[in-house]
Amino acid sequence: LLRTSILIIFLITAIVKTEKRLFIFFLVYFVSNFRMSQFGFISWVKRGFSFASYGVTGAGWFRNSGEFGMEMAIFFAFTICFVFFLKGHWKGWMKWLMYFLPLSAIGCVLASSSRGAILAAIGGLLYLSMFSKQKFKAIIGASIVLGVAYWFIPPEFLERFQTAGTDKTSLSRIYYWGKARAMIADHPVFGVGYYNWIPYFRDHYYDPKFSGNVELCHNTFLQLGAELGYVGLGYFILLCLMS
Repeated sequence: LLRTSILIIFLITAIVKTEKRLFIFFLVYFVSNFRMSQFGFISWVKRGFSFASYGVTGAGWFRNSGEFGMEMAIFFAFTICFVFFLKGHWKGWMKWLMYFLPLSAIGCVLASSSRGAILAAIGGLLYLSMFSKQKFKAIIGASIVLGVAYWFIPPEFLERFQTAGTDKTSLSRIYYWGKARAMIADHPVFGVGYYNWIPYFRDHYYDPKFSGNVELCHNTFLQLGAELGYVGLGYFILLCLMS
């Protein structure tokens, strides 16, 4: 993950140097995500906006509904900015197509059955409202979006928020996070080794009551700290701040 992040940041900063290239870069990003969002949205509509424990998924890195939901939350925030900035330049079917981008994204967030994705989308709306030049309109618009989204959230999904911290998923992740901190404490400088989270966890901390099939840590920062120590974690945080 760290090596991939460094490579991606290097390529983007080396290639995207003009306004036109930035515009093209975002168009490629939008098309790639829209390919997933329209499929996820249509799948949700076909099942009658109902709840499914497996949620909806995308392609590649986003075959897991949690990661897919988080990506759609980011896509949702980007498309809102993009659409409102350029809406005066589109007419007819193009305008409605561009309006469908954030709609499909927020639909996938709701369909993903991911609590983290819901919180990310809400955080994105609040952030955009706080820094908007027209705060009152932005807050009203965000409230309407949240109200409509709440109306479409299946009851089973709402129950997942009520059981947060006590259900099996929450308890297993709390267990993972605690063991990640233990790994960092035992190997503070360079960690247990790159990509060694699963084998090290299986050898030292596996408990079928909490672990089941050993998964990733479900926390990027804790897993990086466990695998790469404070050196790798510090470098990753520095990359995020510089970005």
